[in-house]
Amino acid sequence: MFVTVYGNFNGNSWEDMFQVILKRKYMNQGYQKVVASPGDFGIEGFTKDGKLFQCYCPEINEENRKIYERQRQKITDDINKLKINEKELSKILGDVKIDLWILITPMMGHHDLITHCNTKCDLVKSWNLPFINNDNFKILVHECDDYALEIGE
Repeated sequence: MFVTVYGNFNGNSWEDMFQVILKRKYMNQGYQKVVASPGDFGIEGFTKDGKLFQCYCPEINEENRKIYERQRQKITDDINKLKINEKELSKILGDVKIDLWILITPMMGHHDLITHCNTKCDLVKSWNLPFINNDNFKILVHECDDYALEIGE
């Protein structure tokens, strides 16, 4: 379990909590959960106004560098799924153009993760995927503190 000030989580409990939070927080933006059946194509859900979410919770608390390495790999793997699953994601997203791909994780392991996000952002733009808004596309990392109010509720 990964221990936070908000409780102890594993990957499943983290995602379960954030599905509730995202549905509530983005109800007016048309939040849509993507069920993993058999796979979620690297996304947990999206909003009709262009936010795409992926959750990641490390299995245990460990040194920041290890957490960073795991987060970096998670971003790399799931960003690549955008291209690999282009056809399926185009059907799921319909006419939605993604502006933000957001990883929600308990804590950022290292500031180098921001640089990694910027590199992956440029890569995604180079693919010219039909569901990515290349003019505004960004990859962000949100930590649990970014949702402190919603977690508290």
